[in-house]
Amino acid sequence: MSNNLWRAMWKDDNTAFHQTEINPLLTQFLPKLNLPKSSRILVPLCGKSLDMNLLADSGHHVIGIELSSIAAKDYFEALNVQPSIERIGCFTRFRYRKTEIWCGDIFDLTAKDIHRHSVLYDCTSITAFPAERRPEYIRHFHQRLSIDSQIILLTTESANETAINSTLTIDDEVLSLYQKHYDIQLLHGRNCLKQDPAFPNEPYRMMDEKIYQITRRSN
Repeated sequence: MSNNLWRAMWKDDNTAFHQTEINPLLTQFLPKLNLPKSSRILVPLCGKSLDMNLLADSGHHVIGIELSSIAAKDYFEALNVQPSIERIGCFTRFRYRKTEIWCGDIFDLTAKDIHRHSVLYDCTSITAFPAERRPEYIRHFHQRLSIDSQIILLTTESANETAINSTLTIDDEVLSLYQKHYDIQLLHGRNCLKQDPAFPNEPYRMMDEKIYQITRRSN
């Protein structure tokens, strides 16, 4: 999806993809992740995700990256707070207490911008890119985040009805994208009736929801 199309969807209020509740897998597993207290958590393509509320309420410093300023304004308006707004390089930063949303293109982020972030929280953000650009997305953050950073990845995958225990298996694409530089731990998977985030206007169908904890190898 192009940057212009994404901004147009927010301008036209075409946001059926927005989840109106905190992801239940994040709610269930955040206390078990043993994240350092007051971690700096990066949330690419954050939209106005309510997951940021839980992360901030848990004591972490949350930095969302989002193309649309409409999404950023909507997020803080829903909290009934007035963020400060300032220009930071290529980005416009909205900030209120421990939550920031940087409006701009994630590929404009530099190592200086994000090297202190210890966690990248990706709730299906990677699927917003066509398959051929996903390695670029992985590489971009691998080259800029600190060597002790980790990734919390939540995916919504088409259920493999022919596979046994598909919810207990690391997805082939996740393996192909991350296994070169990272260790991948599948924390939990479940089968549920859900809307495919890649096709938000289509009917609900059976999907596999999974949460991964992905850590960088030292070598």
